[in-house]
Amino acid sequence: MSDIEPQVVDASEQETDDPQDEQTEASSKNTFRTIVTLLGLIVVAFWSSWAMSDRGDSDIQDVDYHVDEAVEALYKRDLPSVVYHRNALRTIQNENGSKTANVAAELFTAFIFYNANDYLGSNDLISKFEQLSTELITDDNGLNSDMQVIQKLDMISKCVECLNHMELQRRHRGDAEVLSMLPKMSDLHQILTDVIQTHPECIEAHRILTAMYSDIGDMDGALRHALQVADLDRTDSSIYRFMGNIHKDYELWRDALDNYQSSLERSPYQSGQDLDWTGREEILFDIAEIQIQLLEFENALETLSKIRDFAQRYALQATCHYNLGDKETAAKLVSKALSTKDVPKPALMLQGSILVENKQFTEAITLLKRGKELDPYDFELIYKLGEAHRGNKDNDAAEACFEESSKLREKREAFADLHQLAIEEPGNSGTLVQLGKVAAELGKYKLARHWCTSALQIDSGNIEAQQTLAQIQQQMQQQSIPPNSS
Repeated sequence: MSDIEPQVVDASEQETDDPQDEQTEASSKNTFRTIVTLLGLIVVAFWSSWAMSDRGDSDIQDVDYHVDEAVEALYKRDLPSVVYHRNALRTIQNENGSKTANVAAELFTAFIFYNANDYLGSNDLISKFEQLSTELITDDNGLNSDMQVIQKLDMISKCVECLNHMELQRRHRGDAEVLSMLPKMSDLHQILTDVIQTHPECIEAHRILTAMYSDIGDMDGALRHALQVADLDRTDSSIYRFMGNIHKDYELWRDALDNYQSSLERSPYQSGQDLDWTGREEILFDIAEIQIQLLEFENALETLSKIRDFAQRYALQATCHYNLGDKETAAKLVSKALSTKDVPKPALMLQGSILVENKQFTEAITLLKRGKELDPYDFELIYKLGEAHRGNKDNDAAEACFEESSKLREKREAFADLHQLAIEEPGNSGTLVQLGKVAAELGKYKLARHWCTSALQIDSGNIEAQQTLAQIQQQMQQQSIPPNSS
């Protein structure tokens, strides 16, 4: 087997439940990401070959050393280092005929395939690893040192296999027939639980269980394992960001604030999920939003001063100054936000509120209607629109807004109650389906699909989940809503 030969997943294997134009765009992006990944792996392969020849024989003779280093690199998702140590093991195998080095190289190649999105190819390599490792430990010539290495590799192989199956489940979400052929989440959970019982220090098992519990809505379980990851890997900043996101979703503002600050302490400069924002700016923006919720407006302004000029920044700064009584500065900042190409909803909401206070009801109605077009499910904005209609003597329109706002508020409260129920009764597929339904009614289509898919992961035969998911997909298609809509 060559050093790098992952099988590229064909674009036709991508999700088929989205609108055709969005599917084409998604396939193009996935293909581009795969090509970039492959090119990167090829470069790494050449680099690692050169590095090994330059470093001499001393570093590549120790199988234990390269296995330990590769495992640590895997934990940190340091793919270049995984490739380097995998290639070192190949060199040892070729020069000394080491069976242990060969077995280890197969496993780390499986992880490389996983990173190239070839989950089926990765699982094939894991099967080969299991076969070779079984032959090795049953060989009369096997040494105790070999046994110790194989036990560590076996722990990692189970983790990579679970990662592959989870990605396959996500890729085929909504396809009950395919999901029925994959291992159940309960089976994967048991595998990882067994790993932790024998290897409590296995960061990867805790990390996967964190994602698994999050997928089924068991946030207590997710946070429990996330804390284990944070304790075992003092350099992992993303796990604190993950915990911050959970606490923010549940409006546990102080916990979320502590988590985000810990994330930045571990890694001040992080990669962003949005092309226009750095990871640091995304986290600072989250922190500023939380500080506003806590009425810490001066602290929020200090946080926002560390972010580059964006419309969202102007809107939040305006909110802070407005609440601190500096309405003149607030008005200037809102004006800057409103002059940008993509006007953020908070700017429309604040300016609309200012206009209502100034009894400029017609102008307020115009702005607040623009805000409602951006988010037709914001009950506070719709209520403010009702106040503008009432000030404009249009009582019928005002009452309609107040009634709509009240219904949305009730749905929001029901959604929060279902979230709490999901925490108290983890693994209840019926609760997750109800969460999906209410999420769709609130326009949170991505979240609605997530909950229905999670219900199917727990119970692939759940008819209500299948029907609800199909309805959500149909609604998204009818409204031309992209698959990455929130």
